[in-house]
Amino acid sequence: MNSSRYAFVVAVGVALSTLLLVGGLVTELASSVIEFSLFLGIPAGLVGAALAGFVSYRHLRSPESTTARRIAESVAGFGYAVVALAGVRYAVPPTRPLLGFGVVLAVAALVSLALAACPLLESSR
Repeated sequence: MNSSRYAFVVAVGVALSTLLLVGGLVTELASSVIEFSLFLGIPAGLVGAALAGFVSYRHLRSPESTTARRIAESVAGFGYAVVALAGVRYAVPPTRPLLGFGVVLAVAALVSLALAACPLLESSR
């Protein structure tokens, strides 16, 4: 795969994960103080996502960072898994009772751990 295309795909995943984490965290922390805390959480998540995506894209274009690449792939996998499961939950109504918030987070965390462990398993062969 092209190095810049790979870096872009991973950087978008990192930005997505950052958007979900920062936006959710700021919204939850501000909910006791501000009634419409979502209006504070969304912009904070977008700013964090833009920064994380830009930094990870710039860093992933250099080929010498294998550990950082592995971490970025794992973080990106979390964001893509959450979005994919949310899409399944939306598009397939019978899955809505099964794919609650906790299940989505658990599956996304397992995807992230699997992506982190794949290079370790390949190197042990």
